[in-house]
Amino acid sequence: MPLHLLHHSLPKADATLCRECLVHLVYADTLQAVRNIKTSDSQLVPTTHFLPLHRDANLVTGRHHPLNRLRPPFEWPQPLAGIIEYRSGTRRGTKSLSI
Repeated sequence: MPLHLLHHSLPKADATLCRECLVHLVYADTLQAVRNIKTSDSQLVPTTHFLPLHRDANLVTGRHHPLNRLRPPFEWPQPLAGIIEYRSGTRRGTKSLSI
């Protein structure tokens, strides 16, 4: 069943994998996607995350931009765990799949 992350509610699930998704959305679309994910009552939401990135760029939807979900406008808590995919230094941060 195809679903659109920004326009459809997601089915109930224990976890919602969101790898390489939010980093391609502008902030408003990212926040809408997160609202929709919350409707699934997922206990875990692994997402692509860049640390210690000190600045984010709110680019157009479809373009990739590193996203540090600890910074505004998201301000999520520290990840519980993560799998490091690669390290790029302070310019692009360390890319990980974090929960």
